[in-house]
Amino acid sequence: IAEAVAGAYGDEVPEEELSSWHDKLPLDLKRAAPEIYKNMRSSGTTSVRHWINELFPMDKRGDPRYLELFNAATSVDFLVANKSSAETMQLLGTCDHAEISLRRVAAYIHEKRTGDVDAANAMLAVRPAGGSSDVAPHWLVTEAGTYSLAEHRRRERARGQHQNHQNAPGREKGGKGDKNKKGKGGGKGKDPARTPG
Repeated sequence: IAEAVAGAYGDEVPEEELSSWHDKLPLDLKRAAPEIYKNMRSSGTTSVRHWINELFPMDKRGDPRYLELFNAATSVDFLVANKSSAETMQLLGTCDHAEISLRRVAAYIHEKRTGDVDAANAMLAVRPAGGSSDVAPHWLVTEAGTYSLAEHRRRERARGQHQNHQNAPGREKGGKGDKNKKGKGGGKGKDPARTPG
């Protein structure tokens, strides 16, 4: 990584850039923690822990998933305790710990609600290497997905046109029907000629 950063900056690499690769979230990460927290509180819950407790009935609170999420929620509640609304939003918008914890909670809620594991994993602030997540930039993934969708639609359209052509009148079954019709017509045409005038 150090070599890659050096290539981007030239011979001199700022020390803070080297350390930032492993001790904090990327600077360009769009912060979701303030909105996640605001949505939880505006729904009527008094804390993040309150929200988690609403998700799990009493008989499920020994589950490891509950314990994990409840501890993450507790750390956020402790962080914003005794803060004003403005102070809370400012803190959540800059604190990596709060971002990681609230994204984890939001990812679980989304997976539980929709069953979409890939989308839930994409919400996480930190994803382990070698997982199912992309390492390509978002614009590259979007362009590739758009191209793939367009190609799929093109193939489906071509397949539909081919099937319509095969089923058109005069093809196969239709052609046989025309021959039978001509044969019957010829027979009817000869009958009047054989009948004495």
